[in-house]
Amino acid sequence: MKKIAILCATALITLGAQAQTTKGTVALTGKFGYTQQKAEPDEHNGRDFYNLDSYTYTIAPALGLFVKDNLEIGASVHLTRRKSESIGTNLNYRGEDFAKGHGKGFNIYATQYKFLKERIAVHGTLSTGLSNTENTSFFTNSDQLRVYQSRESYDKASEFSVALSPGLTFFPSDKVGISANLGALRYSRRDIEEVYKSSMYNNMEHDESAYISNTVELDFSSLHLNFGITYFFRK
Repeated sequence: MKKIAILCATALITLGAQAQTTKGTVALTGKFGYTQQKAEPDEHNGRDFYNLDSYTYTIAPALGLFVKDNLEIGASVHLTRRKSESIGTNLNYRGEDFAKGHGKGFNIYATQYKFLKERIAVHGTLSTGLSNTENTSFFTNSDQLRVYQSRESYDKASEFSVALSPGLTFFPSDKVGISANLGALRYSRRDIEEVYKSSMYNNMEHDESAYISNTVELDFSSLHLNFGITYFFRK
């Protein structure tokens, strides 16, 4: 009798852990990715100074529906912000570099889950979508008397992409999943417009260009690690 009770309890736990991914379940997900880099001056060097502070973050909510067991179809939007500031000096010059950018986009996706244990599943996501980005940067070099070099650039781009991304999800309860997604195999086509201005000792240069970029990328590095929390509920 005790063995039967244990088997029934184990079966209920397993069913509860995997009920999130059964047909008809709705999944609401929020993903957040953040990268920060800092560099401080060397305290033992009295002449040279270098300081860097940069960050990038991405927010991506998504809504999906399980059209069959362990197969989710959905759509997501994403917002990205980037900012970087660096200053370098020595006895002869001071260089300052500032950059910032933002992006937004829309994707549709399909995610297939495969359970490894009762509450742990691997998944693969195939997605495609459109996005737009804008970036600006400004750089100056100055000596002890004046700014002798400056550079300013602006670009905007529209992008179409297709990506395949692996991940791992842990289900701490029957309604919550915590996922980690790492990199992607990705193809993208970008239509880019650029404006470039520079000066060197009052010699001005101005350039504008437009071109198309096609890129295939395979990157599963930790720089592209992002986490998400999904809430599952039945209709």
